[in-house]
Amino acid sequence: MPLSVDIITLGVPAATAKGATVIKPARKQLFGEFTAVYQAPDGAVWKLAAASKKDTDPVPDPPKPTESAIYLGVAKPMASRAFYEGLGMSVNHDYGDKFLDFAIADGVCRLGLLPRKALAKDAGVDEHGDGFSALVLTHIAASRDDVDALLAAADSAGGRVTAAAARTDRGDYAGHCTDPDGYHWRITTPG
Repeated sequence: MPLSVDIITLGVPAATAKGATVIKPARKQLFGEFTAVYQAPDGAVWKLAAASKKDTDPVPDPPKPTESAIYLGVAKPMASRAFYEGLGMSVNHDYGDKFLDFAIADGVCRLGLLPRKALAKDAGVDEHGDGFSALVLTHIAASRDDVDALLAAADSAGGRVTAAAARTDRGDYAGHCTDPDGYHWRITTPG
């Protein structure tokens, strides 16, 4: 999530005061970016990043991100590309099997795919974590027909449908699938 350096230097102490553990302290990276990595008490790993040190705006209290990004460690980003394009996402940055970036909503949310080993190294964690990640990503579709079409597209693009679409007790229409690397997705539409 791009932030100012001040937000990083204030955000990590605020997180540690709430029980987080610093994995990588804030520091300048090779291309001028400033980053810090911490692990929340629930086990989630967060990376804070600022594009430069030049942001002179006052820091809000509490700090607020300007953009959120989800990075998934995958076997081969290019092999996973078809799955995410099948869900209607468009590649914004393409560095082959090193990194793929999908812009989901400008300035709000991004999805990136990196090789699992590279992402683990970047976050400062062990690359061999496995099992259910306690993460389910949600894609909101426009209609029931779109939910069905997206599940079919996910299945044909190397994913696996784990629950057929049906009306749920929440009142929505949803189905579940996994991407080629086993990340869980819930494809849903209201009512």
